[in-house]
Amino acid sequence: MKVSIMQGVWMMSMFLFFLSGVNGDNRKSTPLPFHESFQKDALDPAWSRIVSSEGSSLEIKEGWLKIDAVENSQDHIQRILEVDNVTISAKIKWVGSIHVVWDKNNWCSVGKICPTPFGRFYSTITSGGKSVELDHRGCFVDFPHLVRIQLGKNCVRFEHSFDGKNWIFLRTQERPAGYRGAPQILLAGKHYSPEQSDFLTSKTLSIKGYPGSKYGGWITDIKIEKTPENVWFMSESERKKMDLAAKSDPFGNEVLQGKGDPVFEEVAKYYPPMRYPREVVGVPEHALDIGVNYLGQLDVSPWEAPRGWFEIGEPSFPFGVETSPITRRLLEGWLPILTLKTQHNDMELEETVFG
Repeated sequence: MKVSIMQGVWMMSMFLFFLSGVNGDNRKSTPLPFHESFQKDALDPAWSRIVSSEGSSLEIKEGWLKIDAVENSQDHIQRILEVDNVTISAKIKWVGSIHVVWDKNNWCSVGKICPTPFGRFYSTITSGGKSVELDHRGCFVDFPHLVRIQLGKNCVRFEHSFDGKNWIFLRTQERPAGYRGAPQILLAGKHYSPEQSDFLTSKTLSIKGYPGSKYGGWITDIKIEKTPENVWFMSESERKKMDLAAKSDPFGNEVLQGKGDPVFEEVAKYYPPMRYPREVVGVPEHALDIGVNYLGQLDVSPWEAPRGWFEIGEPSFPFGVETSPITRRLLEGWLPILTLKTQHNDMELEETVFG
């Protein structure tokens, strides 16, 4: 493809405008210490508002940045950072994240997500275009937790806190080569998964989950401070924790060495069969998750009694009983059409369930 000189100049200008994150070409670094508590109705001009979908929104409300985002859209604010060895923290209710960006292939983030009815802290390290996201301990999503990223000379720390005084370890990572020098941009807004690493440049992102699904969050008290010199370098105890974390899941580390994303068969071989398996065969976005428990009974929650089951014969007996083994398989190994087989005396029984 041939590109003219004028086209090349235009493309470079657009890239530099994106990196600036502010109106005009002002490239001043963020002054320290920095604190954003959204006390004004209007967003500070040093921030740029990036909202790419009509279904998403950002607004300042009662001292918070309110996020209302669809799954595959950009929905964040950003500003020039360009200072190194800093500690960046934010207070988050429900779900949300802060991201520190060197370039599109090198960035990290920390925040809260809600992959199930329960919240979790998470952290992401993206280095050389390869992302590793870790889901950490659970949390109440509606509590205003503090999270932070601490950049040191040779390490990156991810931590959370209830009060801003006592910080709790999530993980510490050696600072990747791609994190050399000061990061360019600070982002605050929605969580972007590793599959959505195009969030810096694309208005429509790769989709993880159901297209059009929405979630909301609240962010405030964004602070940037110099990292104290006495924690610029990873301590011996932190290195031991990092090494222990790597050794504590040797099978997981082995699987992650593959070129592509792990598939079920690669992971399943390291674990014994589930004692009480349950598959969900309901329709996406249906009000109820229709499941099939380990005895072939139908339920809408693993924590509730079954709603129905099949009985055979006269006098009748249930399809599944504790004393008879049941084999189960999904169509082609993954489609939500479940076939179960068992035997009662000399009678072979088969049950098929689908939504």
